[in-house]
Amino acid sequence: MRRCGWRDFQNLALSVGNLIGSNILDVLLPIGIAAVIVPISFDPDLLRFDLVALLLLSLLVLGMLLKSRGIRRPQALLILLCYLGYLLSFTQRL
Repeated sequence: MRRCGWRDFQNLALSVGNLIGSNILDVLLPIGIAAVIVPISFDPDLLRFDLVALLLLSLLVLGMLLKSRGIRRPQALLILLCYLGYLLSFTQRL
């Protein structure tokens, strides 16, 4: 069994930072640019559901990264199933 050193922890922290940062940037930047051009209106119920779903999925992936230091095939399948469930619930709300 191999011990985890400081360098491994730094790499993991960098990966988690990239994951969280890209989620925030990918969600907020296009909305902010569009809102500068044209005012945006949305259904508050939609925001509540989507924001909670994004937070839960992000925490799930973060937990997987911290537990196993990566995402293996079964974990990737679980993430994909969560995403498909989100898409299904989204189409039923339309």
